[in-house]
Amino acid sequence: MLGLTPEQLGMLPDLPGVYIMRDTRDAAIYIGKASNLRSRVRSYFTKAGDARFNVRFLMRHVVRVETILTANEKEAFLLENTLIKKHQPRYNIRLRDDKTYVSVKIDTTAPWPRAQVVRRRGEARPRPGQVFLGPYASAASVRQTLRWLQRIFPLRSCPDHVLANRARPCLLHQIGRCCAPCVKPVDQEEYQRMVEGTVLFLKGRTREVVRLLERQMAAHANALNYEQAAAVRDRIRAIEETTEHQGVHRHAGSDWDVVALERSGPYGAFVVFICRNGLLTGSRPFLVRHHDRAPEELMEEFLSRYYDEEAPPAELLVCPMPTGQALLEEWLCERRGSRVNLSEPQRGERRRQLETAQANARQLLEQQLSGETAADELQQELMDKFHLPAPPDPIECFDISTIQGHATVASMVTFENGEPDKSRYRRFRIRSLAGQDDFGAMREVLTRRLRRVVEGADEPPGLIVIDGGKGQLAVALDVMRELGINGVPAVGMAKSRVKHRGDQTWRSEERFFLPGRKNPVTLREGSPAWRMLVHLRDEAHRFGIEYHRLVRSRRDLRSRLEEVPGIGRGRAGALLRHFGSLHALREATPDQLAELPGITRELAERILSHPWATDEASPSAG
Repeated sequence: MLGLTPEQLGMLPDLPGVYIMRDTRDAAIYIGKASNLRSRVRSYFTKAGDARFNVRFLMRHVVRVETILTANEKEAFLLENTLIKKHQPRYNIRLRDDKTYVSVKIDTTAPWPRAQVVRRRGEARPRPGQVFLGPYASAASVRQTLRWLQRIFPLRSCPDHVLANRARPCLLHQIGRCCAPCVKPVDQEEYQRMVEGTVLFLKGRTREVVRLLERQMAAHANALNYEQAAAVRDRIRAIEETTEHQGVHRHAGSDWDVVALERSGPYGAFVVFICRNGLLTGSRPFLVRHHDRAPEELMEEFLSRYYDEEAPPAELLVCPMPTGQALLEEWLCERRGSRVNLSEPQRGERRRQLETAQANARQLLEQQLSGETAADELQQELMDKFHLPAPPDPIECFDISTIQGHATVASMVTFENGEPDKSRYRRFRIRSLAGQDDFGAMREVLTRRLRRVVEGADEPPGLIVIDGGKGQLAVALDVMRELGINGVPAVGMAKSRVKHRGDQTWRSEERFFLPGRKNPVTLREGSPAWRMLVHLRDEAHRFGIEYHRLVRSRRDLRSRLEEVPGIGRGRAGALLRHFGSLHALREATPDQLAELPGITRELAERILSHPWATDEASPSAG
């Protein structure tokens, strides 16, 4: 509904559903649910409805509202969660850990499973048979725990290719931390029991581990295998000695999570304490931008997003209590398969745990806000030195990589809040040039990048940094003038030079060229802005060099094949994709080549008899 009028608002149904607010680029910027779509959406457009500042700011960008009707409020809740994950709207909360946490992965379908420390980055759900335990905040602590566990459950730790090719036991077997299934006859059932014990221990279910080992010890004793029974007994003692000091923290037979929210400035911090079998087994912090939304509303959205990926426990201790508590509990019960209770304890041990989680959330906010202060100082320095009207964020840097006009490429790296945003890095193949022309290459890449800004496909950057001097800066200004782009500042950054005078040698300062200014600007070496810009330039250079080497190597490989009569660019590329390298192609037989589409037996023999296939000293072979 473009240009929402009171009449159009009145046409909205008086039913539950989901509303999607879109901007001029038709991107979803906010998604919400309502038990009554008409009254909820209307509240955004009336002064007496929703007076929060972020709502007034949001409505400046909304040009269209879509609505989706649902049968009831519960369906609206589920649909809202699905759409938020799909569209990632700017003004809904985005769940991002403050860093990538480690987990322990065990593939129980492998013949000899092992415990691996991995970092999960939002991939799909585990495949059948894969067990992920965690996440854990400290990778060092996890690895130390696994080393200790090898004394109790000596699982193999080597990768599959080492396991398949080892001829004699490793050092870990010699010190009793691996049962060496690679070369020794290990009972498969006994090994699987050790895997089961490792999983139970990492889940915090130590009493079940002890009961499992006690049954194994009794079975070995009944079979008169006293040495094996003694080894299992030693494992039981090691577990009991390790977990004895944690007994005071036990709440027998209970699993719960503690979820606390704190807000400061534009940010909100969630901390989740994971308690299993009465013990605190881990914690997860999340930073979000709250956009001036109510804490209870943020908590509701967080719980629905978090427990859509994680299995909910029987009890959740939360602060503050979310809106829609009854609906949330019903949904969590379906996710768990049994009752889930939401509560906000006011006293006792559970209240102290909640207060501890809140203290962790406040600490996370302090760290974030201190980083924001440093970013503000950096941007203020750039504004002062480069005479910028607004904070330059994000900053894009462009660099050209070539060798005498061969395989010319360009790179673009993006920094936001003074930090690399690698999801917005871009690389370009220069198409319009055949020889050495750095200015022409810079013109092409800037035109391709900034045309997307003119078309509305991308947001304009806060500052463009060109790796080069006055000439490259003039090209950037000319491109923006041709495309009709105004208000985007640009700076040329020239590398420092080594200078000589007599016996003295020194390095000049980094120089920054501004439009309309003859002499360059310099920054104090070591200042936050100087360090960030040098890092930006070096990152653009690194990213471009990597791509240039990749393109050059592909062209060199293809050019060797294209020397064969009857092999052009398409067939050369198909051969390389199929065999992976010239070395593998050289080792192939004519029959193997003839199986590929477009390769006859005669052409296959011609390929393998050509000088490139017999030239072992060729530098580009491999």
